[in-house]
Amino acid sequence: MLDWGSGCGFKLSWLAQLYGTHNFGLDVAPAPVAWAKKHSSGQHGCTDAATLSWIPDATFDAIISYAALYHLTQ
Repeated sequence: MLDWGSGCGFKLSWLAQLYGTHNFGLDVAPAPVAWAKKHSSGQHGCTDAATLSWIPDATFDAIISYAALYHLTQ
């Protein structure tokens, strides 16, 4: 599961606990990502994720994004 705009990672922690998902979160803000790395399940990375072309096809079974899409400018 990829969470685009994961922030502190709480959604991924819930998914892992409820459904046993293996998770990866991406966010542009360093502070929430640092917190997520210490306290949330899965792996977390800090990057401008406006383009995801660097992720190989079929890497994730699903992608979620909650309250992050409105930050896109285009």
